[in-house]
Amino acid sequence: MKKIKNSISITFFIIILLVIISLGFYYYIENKKTKNTDNQITKDIEQEVKTTLTDTGLISKSITKTTTECIKNVVPCSQQKTLLEVDELVRVGSSENLKTLALFIETLPPGDYLQEVIRRTATITNTDSLPEVISLIQTSKNPDVIRVAQEIFARKADEESIKKVLDIYNSKKTSSELRDLIERTLTYVYQTEMVNQVYINLLNDDSISDGIFTSITSALAMDGRPPSVDALTRKLNTLAIAKNCLYFITEECATEKILILSAAIMDKIDNPLAEQSLQTAASGENKFSTNPLTRTTAITALRKFPSQETKDLLKVLEEDPSVSFIATEILESLKYFFDTPH
Repeated sequence: MKKIKNSISITFFIIILLVIISLGFYYYIENKKTKNTDNQITKDIEQEVKTTLTDTGLISKSITKTTTECIKNVVPCSQQKTLLEVDELVRVGSSENLKTLALFIETLPPGDYLQEVIRRTATITNTDSLPEVISLIQTSKNPDVIRVAQEIFARKADEESIKKVLDIYNSKKTSSELRDLIERTLTYVYQTEMVNQVYINLLNDDSISDGIFTSITSALAMDGRPPSVDALTRKLNTLAIAKNCLYFITEECATEKILILSAAIMDKIDNPLAEQSLQTAASGENKFSTNPLTRTTAITALRKFPSQETKDLLKVLEEDPSVSFIATEILESLKYFFDTPH
């Protein structure tokens, strides 16, 4: 009987012990789950806040960490995986990222892969990269890197960056090769409304060099919208009056800037939006096209716009003794176009 009681006691004790152990294990698991859930919620909240701050511009995208294991050859990667890193660096578009991409481009051999990396890198839109863009234009010896920098500058340049480039250009320490590069770079800057106004202001700055004047004039002519064309014809008119120019450029009025302006107006304007501004300048109907040289230059430029309106204007100008000779010449050159049904 005593043995049976002892056996029951032991069994009961074991059951109680197992219950205690089970309860302890249960509470341990539940506590761990709660901590993991809290940690995940915390991480989710942190990520959401970081994303919100980045998207709203309250923190700079340039501080976002981006892996560069493939680009820096830390680990072997396929070209496709490396291009994903390129895309992420481009998306953030910081100066540091552009520097990393420029160094990567310098390591690549010629070929389609290099061209694809160049193409993607040149699509950086973050204006925070402009200091590095200017630095690459100024210091890089790699033509592919310079090309990337020029393309980014052409699309994203602002007044401040244009002034910085001009300061470099005007420095006595700047080489003639770098000056030539800056001139080419400024020629192809996309003419946003802000850049267009900066260029028009520069056009009227008599202190700029003939090289920069050529770049500005070419950019405005290739833009070809009315504000650009009006600025060019007004500037030509001002210079031509000062030099008493007649219908054509003579030795007496053949200054470098008059030659640059007249050539740009006649040869580089082909935007259809320019036609009306050229017609106005050709007609001499406003105070900004009173000089004969301004009018003959505009008439010559109209050869690229053989519309009915241009034809009608040229016929009227044939009766104007001051410009009849050039109007007749342009009409004759467009005769085939006018006489051919379209």
